[in-house]
Amino acid sequence: MTHSNIKNIEDFVQHLINVGKVDSADRVIFHSINRQITKGIALTDRQHIMLKGKLEKYQADINAEQFKHIVDNLRMPLRFVNRAKTVEVSKLPEDAVVRWNSNSTIKDENWIKVSFPFHKKTIRKIEELVKQIGSTNYYHKVKSRDHYFVLSEKSVVPIIDSFRERNFDIEEKILNFYDEVKQIQESPQEFLPMFNLDQLVNVKQSVRDLIPQELLSDSLKMFDQRRRYGITDYGIQPRGNSLMERIVFRESTDFLSNPEEHNLQSVLDTVYNLNRYPLVVALQEKHAEDQIYEFYKEVKNYISDSEQSVLFRLEGAADFNRFVKDKNLNNWVDNNTKIVYISTNKLPKVLLNGEFNPITCFMYGSTANRYVDTYVQDRCDLIIFRDTDISPMRKYSNYYGNM
Repeated sequence: MTHSNIKNIEDFVQHLINVGKVDSADRVIFHSINRQITKGIALTDRQHIMLKGKLEKYQADINAEQFKHIVDNLRMPLRFVNRAKTVEVSKLPEDAVVRWNSNSTIKDENWIKVSFPFHKKTIRKIEELVKQIGSTNYYHKVKSRDHYFVLSEKSVVPIIDSFRERNFDIEEKILNFYDEVKQIQESPQEFLPMFNLDQLVNVKQSVRDLIPQELLSDSLKMFDQRRRYGITDYGIQPRGNSLMERIVFRESTDFLSNPEEHNLQSVLDTVYNLNRYPLVVALQEKHAEDQIYEFYKEVKNYISDSEQSVLFRLEGAADFNRFVKDKNLNNWVDNNTKIVYISTNKLPKVLLNGEFNPITCFMYGSTANRYVDTYVQDRCDLIIFRDTDISPMRKYSNYYGNM
């Protein structure tokens, strides 16, 4: 390309590359610009200003008037780049796909939209936030400048902490929510529903109205069922090492009942004393006959046969089926049923009708059919695993890892 053929700044860049006159210091940026031009992508205003400055040292035998005309002239109109950096409350785009999240209503929820032009350091910060907040609470469409996080107490603090000092324009609504969450984090005893000297504090009357009087008058039972009513265990310490106290002050819904450490009678006595009914018992089919006999023998003294029901039978296991019939354990399940026996291998559909709502599960072993396990996890705030150890699957698999 001769000087006479150089009509605009894009021509000039490509001419320098073709004749090999680009300095080593400018080689990377000039080749990058050339690839962009070749693809038919226009320069941005900043790219145009940058090139005008760099090309001055390459004008050589081009006279000043001709050089000015070339660098001011464009092959394609400048490309507009939205450089706004914002954090605001938003809904997901209409075409957003969120198959990774099991919550079918998640598209209707409010999200925090973080928008910015491409910037490697900011992208790395977004990646850090995704790891911290969780990929199921994040949405981004490839090549989009918008990154979405579900609006929640968990997400708002790290997001605002990350972008507040990066010249982002943050919506006041989000800043107010952030301030409220930070205030609660710094002084939880003033806001969170909790126990203080065996008394419920910061608990709305509407929640108190839902709590049975039996629990309100017994702090141990109330603390045992605190998760059911959104009561935090902030500042509460175990008072002893008895079986009842270990169950009441458990750190999660799961409790391992090792047969070598706890005899069945003491476990079921604790369940009874804490009034942890309705109760679902998950039996292992291979050992179901021995397990139901063992369990029934301990509970028959305080739970009548009419309040118990076995919802499965074993093919080729006449003794098990006869036991169910002889003990009249083939009762209809309703809201008066105290104990329901199921198999760890299958979830009976009758349990999905809502008449029986267990708050406790006693599971022989620590693995179950995923439908059984999901049913139990969704409804029970105490799950007693009768095993010597928690199954590695429950500890480490992707399925159980989020529980």
